[in-house]
Amino acid sequence: LQPSTEGVCLTKSLIVQRNMPVPVEKEDPETISEALTSLQVLRLDRERIICIANLPELKHVHSIYLQQNQIKKIENLNCFPNLKECVLAALPHLIELDNKGISKQKVILQNNEEEENSSEESDYEDCPELFEPLSTEK
Repeated sequence: LQPSTEGVCLTKSLIVQRNMPVPVEKEDPETISEALTSLQVLRLDRERIICIANLPELKHVHSIYLQQNQIKKIENLNCFPNLKECVLAALPHLIELDNKGISKQKVILQNNEEEENSSEESDYEDCPELFEPLSTEK
């Protein structure tokens, strides 16, 4: 981990520490590399991560858990081609992805969608009868 006043940057050692089934000290570097390349689920939640840079090749990963971090920048996401849209939707603090700024318009649209969804749910909970079809019959 690379300490920071706000949090940490993701490193290979953090990935290994959180995602390897056996203590790393007992494994040789080649075994660790093989295990990393075969990972399918990457758990990195609650690690105070503020940036993700230069991830190792993790081609088999289909799920990444990043909740409760303060991530503002992600680089090298091209090793996860199907995750870009999910990342944008799930990380409200993100301002840069693969060295490209995320336009405020996208962030505003995402926030508006979230607010609309939450207000619709709230409205439904407050007055469920408003969301039922109108009928003249009783």
